[in-house]
Amino acid sequence: MKKHLASVICVSVLLASASSAFAGAYGEPVEPEEGPAPVAAPPMAVEEETPAGYFYLGAGGLFSIENFSCDADHAWGYNVRAGYRINNWVAAEAMWEHPVSDFDDADKVDGFGRLNGDVDVWNVTANGKIYPVHGRFQPYALVGAGYGQADLPHDDNGGFIARFGIGLDVLITDNFGLDTEVGYVLGTGALGNYDQIPISVGFFYNFI
Repeated sequence: MKKHLASVICVSVLLASASSAFAGAYGEPVEPEEGPAPVAAPPMAVEEETPAGYFYLGAGGLFSIENFSCDADHAWGYNVRAGYRINNWVAAEAMWEHPVSDFDDADKVDGFGRLNGDVDVWNVTANGKIYPVHGRFQPYALVGAGYGQADLPHDDNGGFIARFGIGLDVLITDNFGLDTEVGYVLGTGALGNYDQIPISVGFFYNFI
């Protein structure tokens, strides 16, 4: 009897031990040891987007050097621009230019050998501008084409012109800036004798 009772007790102890062992495997999960709290990843930096296209207006004074086939003085005048900045790299604009003081000297002759060779000039062109560098200082190259007029007391000359130039835009604020430009106006046909080298300084306003 005592031997049978001891056997039952041993079996009971073994069953209890086995139950405890399997409880960890098939019962409630064993809670993991506490570790350092996970650190949230820093937010990714958001790059500033390239500004969408915007319009701009500009105006300036100019000194135009004559490169005529006849003698004349250089002239002072003004220009006006209206354009659209397509993106950081490219802009398109319309430009009006007028040396109001004329290319004049009453003691010099016109292209026909006659005195009083004052030449009244104006040009209007459509220009494309390329900006290879961005930031506060923005140099650019310009190519354009349009119509020009060079009127003398004895005859009027008008026709197709091409414009080439280099310049620099300096941004004072995002909206307001200053610009300077050196160009070459190449005449064709009747204007072939009236090339000009306009040098201008002015300001512009961006409608951002």
